[in-house]
Order: sequence, then structure tokens, then C-alpha cells
Amino acid sequence: DALQDRIRKDNGPWLRASGLLGSTPVELRADGDSELTDEQVRGLRVPSCELCGGMLKPSVTFFGGSVPQAATQRARDAVAAADTILVIGSSLQVFSAFRLTRQAAQANTPIAIVNIGPTRADDLATMRVECDAIQVMDGVLSRVCQGGWG
Repeated sequence: DALQDRIRKDNGPWLRASGLLGSTPVELRADGDSELTDEQVRGLRVPSCELCGGMLKPSVTFFGGSVPQAATQRARDAVAAADTILVIGSSLQVFSAFRLTRQAAQANTPIAIVNIGPTRADDLATMRVECDAIQVMDGVLSRVCQGGWG
């Protein structure tokens, strides 16, 4: 892939430090994060768009960013068509996600929440499971699919 080749070419020092090209690796955590020195961060180079010269960004919405209107509408439509909403591992502190659970509650759509700690929509939930999502998903999915809400 041409973009990956450009990233590798422009970031040789970081790639060597990461261990991907040998040398001394940085410590990569299970979530993909790593500790980089200020010097390593200053040395990172992001390729610019070959058409306009602008910054390339992934097609995701970062915290604090605005969700594109088309994606927002698709999410609203999906909630409107759903017979159940399942929230897994989210505090729903981001308003765009909380808004969708509110939409479901206003339509009397059952909401199941699996999370460690409180969420912004706890009072809207038909079912709430306080635990690590990974440890209980098989049982929760079975119960939700069978309609066993209570």
C-alpha cells in the first residue's frame, strides 16, 4: 500500500525504536498504546494528501469531534428499527451515544446495559448487568435473545 510505504519511509527512526525494524523496542501495551519520548513524538511524520496537501485523517470521530451527519442519521434509523438496544462497556458520557439510548427509551425499546460502574443511562435501562463485559457476554446475549428481561 502506497500510504503505508510513505509512512515507513518518513518514520524510519520511530520504526527502529518500535522494534519493527530491529533495535531497542518501545513497550507496546495490550491496548496498542506505547510510551514515546518527546523526541520520538516530535520526529513522527504524517504524510499529507497527495491531491490537496492537507492532513490525512482516519475515518473515525475522535473524542470532542463531531460525528458526520450521515452517520448520525444512520444510527438514529438503526435505533428506530431495533427491537432491543444493548450497551456494552460504555459509560455513555459522550452525548451522541447517550442520545441514542434516550431515543430508544422514548420509543419504549428495551435497553440492556453491561458495564463496570454507573452509566449516564442507568435510569433508562430495562436490564443492567454490573460486571466485565467479556466475562458475561455469552450469558447476557443468550438471555437478551430469549427475551428474558426480568
